[in-house]
Amino acid sequence: MLVVWMTTALWFGVLSQLNAQHYIKIKNTKQLYRFFERTPDRIPLISAHRGGPSEGYPENCIATFEQVLRKHPALIECDVRQTRDNRLVMMHDRTLDRTTNGEGRLAEKTWAELKSLRLKDNDGKLTSYKIPTFKEVLEWTKGKTILTLDIKRGVSAKLVVDAIRETHSQHYVAIIVYNLKDALKFHKLAPKLMLSVSVRNEGDITALKKSGIPLRQIMCFAGVGRYEKKEARGYRLKIKRKLIQILHSLKMYATVGTMRSIDRVGKTNIEVYKKVLTDFGGDILATDEPGAAYEAVKLASPKKSSKTKYFRK
Repeated sequence: MLVVWMTTALWFGVLSQLNAQHYIKIKNTKQLYRFFERTPDRIPLISAHRGGPSEGYPENCIATFEQVLRKHPALIECDVRQTRDNRLVMMHDRTLDRTTNGEGRLAEKTWAELKSLRLKDNDGKLTSYKIPTFKEVLEWTKGKTILTLDIKRGVSAKLVVDAIRETHSQHYVAIIVYNLKDALKFHKLAPKLMLSVSVRNEGDITALKKSGIPLRQIMCFAGVGRYEKKEARGYRLKIKRKLIQILHSLKMYATVGTMRSIDRVGKTNIEVYKKVLTDFGGDILATDEPGAAYEAVKLASPKKSSKTKYFRK
């Protein structure tokens, strides 16, 4: 009996480890603003682009989000689209062909036509996973992490805000916007929402400061960095360092996209990711290689931080 008990206990211990997840726990919007207040002891973050797809785990899929959080803490970046009958669902592409066993434009389909479709992983392999609704993702995320939401063209901002309010999700979402006009639109609809705003130059930051949106409710996307070959000097990183420094002077987080060229190098050389965080001051790596990027985050994190209290396992 003792052997059986010990074996059972060991098995449940293994299962517990396998199912353990890394959480970012935010209780209210004030905590969310403090979490994204840039401090000298900030802990760098990764944002899993399209949710961090990998073999057998499709993009914009709850099972994929869970798989990422089993390995390390991460923000989850994902995409919201609207069906013909005004349901909000998770999908990057305008069409269904690449990521599902369906075809045609998503906006021309009803939810009834979509809900039985199965998702494909990035290699085109069909999985058992279905398209999640926006509300399902909002409900799943509570107490686990923070969503950065890329609201695709043609999607009703009001429907998005209504869903966030209905699920009481304002304290763990940030809306991605690409211009000040859209930032103001979402801020008017929901004045407490966190926004992730793209900035290209100092003028964009000045416009944000004059917009009336509290800066504590904004983190900024400082562009996609590049890893370029220069014949005389070998390779170099091209990232908007001055822009990041200005954001830091305003206590704002700077996200650097590492998709494409940096990810291609970084997945086998994490020092490249580390340089983005330490030499250029990036605070969040928006990446298609969350596992490799997180190894750099560990190296670049301070030994002690006021942000530690938000992380749980």
